Amino acid sequence: MITAPINYLTTKENLKELIDVGIGKFYMGYMPKPWYQKYGWEISTNKRYFPVIPHIIDPKKAKELISFIHDNKREVFLALNELYYAKKQYSLLFKIIDLFESLDIDAYIVSDLALILEMRKKGVNKRINLSSCAGMHNISALRFYQQLGIKYFVLSQELSVKEIIYFLENTSEDICFEILLIGEFCKFNNAFCFTSHGFNRENFCSTNFNKYLISREDNFIKESNPNFYHINSWCGLCIIPYLVRFKKRITFKLPFRSASSSTRGIEVMDLAKKLSTLLKKKKINLKQCRAILGDSCEKTACAYQLL
Repeated sequence: MITAPINYLTTKENLKELIDVGIGKFYMGYMPKPWYQKYGWEISTNKRYFPVIPHIIDPKKAKELISFIHDNKREVFLALNELYYAKKQYSLLFKIIDLFESLDIDAYIVSDLALILEMRKKGVNKRINLSSCAGMHNISALRFYQQLGIKYFVLSQELSVKEIIYFLENTSEDICFEILLIGEFCKFNNAFCFTSHGFNRENFCSTNFNKYLISREDNFIKESNPNFYHINSWCGLCIIPYLVRFKKRITFKLPFRSASSSTRGIEVMDLAKKLSTLLKKKKINLKQCRAILGDSCEKTACAYQLL
């Protein structure tokens, strides 16, 4: 199973193509006018900090796409996955949640524990998928979230293959996981990032600065590489052969919601087709995964530590 994103540019025709190639689940961010008028695009509802395109901004559009997905017997989720929300934002957040409850959204992708508790307190009973931004990295944390009724976890790229397999082998069959496959990666990603990705229309991680570091060994200031924090494209396709035996409990997620129609030089539709075909096979090897990317495969840029 593959999960793919929806954004402002998505049409029913786009969805039909994706459904036809085997996409089983979709997710979206939603930033309505009252939110971005009050907070700007730099303070997001869904961890995307640039205007319009990464989001759905119109309730009519949201209704149209959700209805189309449901008519085709697929699931769709709403991302509310900021690391935390201020209490004063809750009134607008719950207006969004009320809207999507009326649209019969299948689940919410949430990372902020306080918001999860508030949603349950207010009687929101739809499934909550724990976002990778929650920083759930071990079984004890998983057990904690299970107590809140969570059975669907989006795993972070910081985990190794061994750790993912450990989760799968030590949890019950009703626990499901999403594995991020391809996109952009930074070592401070997800739960470990607290800097700006939208102010002045710039992403801190990909902005060139003249940075200076203090060497602990030499105790003097030296200039670092101006691309010190630069994020790079990454790929996790090589993880698939190790997890294919668990595929009834795993969904592989394409995590990009930008305006670009390609990643690592591959058109999104083409990537979805190739992945869908690959996942229908009973056995999958590394060579088959790497063949999807062709010349753009960088074996040293795998997101996950392989066995």
